[in-house]
Amino acid sequence: MHIGERIRHGRMRAGLSLRALAEKIGITAPALGNYENGITTPDSSRLISIAEALDIPIEYFFRQEPIISLTPLAYRKKSRFGIKKEEQVIEVTRDWLERFCAIEDILGEQGEPDLPEPVILSSPDEIEQIAMDLRKRWNLGVEPIQSLMDIMEQHGIKVCLIDGPKSFDGMIIMVNDNLPVIVINRAMS
Repeated sequence: MHIGERIRHGRMRAGLSLRALAEKIGITAPALGNYENGITTPDSSRLISIAEALDIPIEYFFRQEPIISLTPLAYRKKSRFGIKKEEQVIEVTRDWLERFCAIEDILGEQGEPDLPEPVILSSPDEIEQIAMDLRKRWNLGVEPIQSLMDIMEQHGIKVCLIDGPKSFDGMIIMVNDNLPVIVINRAMS
């Protein structure tokens, strides 16, 4: 991922249009578009002004192992959750995941998800049995679960709390086609 792609992802993370970011940093929208498309590269002072305008650290532009593929599978959202807000949530999630996975790499704690094969229900009555099968697989017993987030993370499912728009509650997202992540709006009770 080149710096221009990082600028575009950062802009979407901030929920800004190309024109709005260009105005914030004092350049034209076509000049910013050239940065994003990799036609030209901003000098260091311009890159610093972009980072400040986007309220992100400068290191964001130089991360070595970007997360390329984020595929939303399901949302819990309100009807006014538009495409721009969806892009914003995805980019905030991408940023969180890149930092989280970098820490896991440093600590050597990457884990594979321990999930059963997907099941297609023929009736809602089957849900209870599927839940019991999962409890058995994960050795949870039948008592109430103290922290569902801890249980999920112990079994390789990442849980990301973000500061999202009010129209967003949460989503399930697949990272690089193999890592399930649950994203929850921190503002939700």
